[in-house]
Amino acid sequence: MECNWQSVVELSQELQSGKITCKELVEACWRRIQEREEQIHAWAFLNDKETLLQEAQVLDTELQSCSEQSASGYRGRSWIHGIPVALKDIVETEDMPTNYGCSPEYISNKQRTIAHKKTKDADLVKRLKKAGAIILGKTVSTEFGVSMDAPVTRNPNNISFSPGGSSSGSAAAVADGMVPFAFGAQTAGSVIRPAAFCGIFGYKTSYEKLPLDGIRPVAPSIDALGVFVRSLEDIPIIMKSIGAWNEEGIDTVLEDTSFSSQVTTLTRDNLLLAFCKTPFWDSLPEYYTKAILRTVDQLRVQAKVRDLVLPEPFVTVFENHSHVMLWEVTQVFRELEQLEKDNRWPAGATVGQFVRSIPQLAHNYGEDAYRCVLRTASLLRQVMKRPAEEGDGLLYRNELILCPSTSGEAPPVSQEAVDSLESSGTLSPVLGSQRASFGGKPGTTGDSLFQRGWTLLHCPAINIPIGRGPRGLPIGIQLVAPAGEDEHLVHSAQVLTTLLMRK
Repeated sequence: MECNWQSVVELSQELQSGKITCKELVEACWRRIQEREEQIHAWAFLNDKETLLQEAQVLDTELQSCSEQSASGYRGRSWIHGIPVALKDIVETEDMPTNYGCSPEYISNKQRTIAHKKTKDADLVKRLKKAGAIILGKTVSTEFGVSMDAPVTRNPNNISFSPGGSSSGSAAAVADGMVPFAFGAQTAGSVIRPAAFCGIFGYKTSYEKLPLDGIRPVAPSIDALGVFVRSLEDIPIIMKSIGAWNEEGIDTVLEDTSFSSQVTTLTRDNLLLAFCKTPFWDSLPEYYTKAILRTVDQLRVQAKVRDLVLPEPFVTVFENHSHVMLWEVTQVFRELEQLEKDNRWPAGATVGQFVRSIPQLAHNYGEDAYRCVLRTASLLRQVMKRPAEEGDGLLYRNELILCPSTSGEAPPVSQEAVDSLESSGTLSPVLGSQRASFGGKPGTTGDSLFQRGWTLLHCPAINIPIGRGPRGLPIGIQLVAPAGEDEHLVHSAQVLTTLLMRK
């Protein structure tokens, strides 16, 4: 297997031991990008090869000159020293362009105004550079990280289908072996949904788990960063290497047998799950509900799983998430993009139809509704943090929510793609042309219904792949924890996936 397909943990082990070099890893990623970018279109900007190889050589020299390990057990700058990473094109960088998923015409126009300024490295970028990660470039985002229109990026599993969004390029690049890990951001479902559609692990952090300085805001009260990986064991060493988690116990992450040997003590008594169909279960296609129920039945044998019905107030945060997101988006646009006084885009602004419609959508909701939803969400966050043992909490201590990740398989990139697939017989003969069997309308990034409520509640969440649908596209299940319980969430997800792999 080419090293670009290896996990971050495996690459860390091999780089630390000298089995591969940083330059060899960059070369492997570069080859894969050259092979596939013409089909996938994952990159908004890619650093030139010579610059990347020079950086890799510096990092190789640093590793070779480090004869002693740090107190945390690594040589070099961190456990991710020399490992390539990609950034969603809303993360600002000093030495690379940041276009926020916008058209070349829009960027060209902004560069002629005083509103356009040279950006500095975002806090995330500073952390990655300090840790020794190699930033390959910027991955495609939908327009301003908010548009639901399908981006140019294609799903690596089948290029006739959407990779999801808005972190489209980050998910596709990781799923296609172009880069070992990548960062995205979520305001509704922009990490969980593309991870599910592309068939990889996507971890959306708790609100404010990672600083958002230098990240183009969408809705500041709910924006959060996320990571895409092909192995769950990668998340702890990434987060610890950039200072988001403490480093206690990080050395055991890299021991081949340390985790699997602990699984037997972390199952029925310790893995506590609340299976929540959500009130939107009946909107899901049958192939997806059957796959989820099979997964839950398998877990019931090996862990403690109870059924959870969401109380009515929790249902409202899913239904009313748009009140918060669209209102705040409009305020951000007014500040950053110079909306006209009537809260509309100037007539000549080169932005897409969905983005252009947002101010009017927000106006339709109104500020009073926005404030009301915020107050409800704030109260429910406290309910999620209180243990059910005390009588008024949603979850018991250490319990996590298991629920659908999306509304089904990835939607086609356009209606024309649907027609082409139907005429060629590529679509399932059982499902035929049933539009509801997709995880969203054709020509969009997909439906955010099953992600947005947890985002509004500041919860960390992870997509876990559980198989494929009738079109051969990935489907996943979502694990959710109360805000701030990221480490418990990730560790429990590792246990859960290990249990699912058992026969």
